[in-house]
Amino acid sequence: MSKRIISLLVINILSLFLVTLSYSQTTRNNNKKTLTATQSKNERYWEEQNKKHKKAPKDSIAHVYPFFNGLRVGVNILNPALMAFGQDWGSYEGVVEASIHNRFFPEWSFGVGSADKTADNGSRYIGNNAFFNRFGVSYNFRYNSTLPNYFVFSVRYGISSYKADITGLSFSDDYWGSIDNINLYNQKFTSQWVELGAGIRVQVFKNIYMGWTVYVKPLIKSGSTENANPYYIPGYGTYGNKFGVNYNIYYQLPIKTKKPKINTAKSIDIKK
Repeated sequence: MSKRIISLLVINILSLFLVTLSYSQTTRNNNKKTLTATQSKNERYWEEQNKKHKKAPKDSIAHVYPFFNGLRVGVNILNPALMAFGQDWGSYEGVVEASIHNRFFPEWSFGVGSADKTADNGSRYIGNNAFFNRFGVSYNFRYNSTLPNYFVFSVRYGISSYKADITGLSFSDDYWGSIDNINLYNQKFTSQWVELGAGIRVQVFKNIYMGWTVYVKPLIKSGSTENANPYYIPGYGTYGNKFGVNYNIYYQLPIKTKKPKINTAKSIDIKK
């Protein structure tokens, strides 16, 4: 009798243990499902928030500066300085450029150049004052920087029509022999070229900027005639020299459009 009671007691204890274990497992599963559902709901919420922020117009966050960020006028101070120290050719040059989002700088540069060169053999090249024009655009790689300095890449097209007197030339061939003191007056030339350059600009005072640019300048049309080659091309430099340097000083006119509204909202990371 006592053995039977003990057996029933053990069976009841085991049954109670199995029921408790089953209930605990079911509760954990239900809690896990609830937690998963809550997490999914939270994830959907944050994903919706991220989508809302990502739908902000790209233009509202792409540029810190307004579309029209100002107009600059400037002069090239390098050539006049070199001419003052005895260089026998050079130009006086001005430039006007606009700032588009502080990113693109379309520009027009213009000026007048001349030359007076006497060679070792006694020949002389006198390039009369002639105008030149250059048109191009510079790209600022630091367009969204709040620091007032730039690193730019420039592309420009230049053209100049000019005249020159070439005197004291010597000529010789097998038929005529040697002929000295040949003079060529009023020689007309037209030259075209492309400039590819890179440089920096910095603000030195309020609205005052300075900077230099180094160029490589392949000629499209040299301007050579059947009688002579030009020694100097206004706005380009000496014939055959494919490299150049400009050092400009600019004044920024206080003209610009309003700054765009910048969306400062950032994508929100989902925290699980």
